[in-house]
Amino acid sequence: MPNKVFINTDGFEEMVFEGVMTAQGVIDIIQASFEFDKKLSEKSDYIDTIIDLSGATEMTDDAMTASFQGLKATHYDKIAMYGANEQVTGKVSMAIAQAGVGDKVKLFDTRDAATTWLQEPKYSGQAGS
Repeated sequence: MPNKVFINTDGFEEMVFEGVMTAQGVIDIIQASFEFDKKLSEKSDYIDTIIDLSGATEMTDDAMTASFQGLKATHYDKIAMYGANEQVTGKVSMAIAQAGVGDKVKLFDTRDAATTWLQEPKYSGQAGS
């Protein structure tokens, strides 16, 4: 299954990564997400994203750089990522730290934990990037 982005049944933007995460794959997903971000912002004051990394087998260094740049450049309120293996977790954690967005972007072991965090109440100081 290729990487994809869509609005899921919970109303979150959902991204799914499969196989080796490359810079181009990350860029393609980010660009595809802009359409969904626009739709979500018309319906709600918040843009929350869940990212399924359970099918990602590896993340290249250039994909980590693209992720860092995407985290800095796109508008969102919360991003919850889940299911990453150890190698992907390490690189995603570095991208989150480098982007300085650890308060809005979190890694979880399970989808349930990620969804629970996204559904927590929002506070006025938290919105947007």
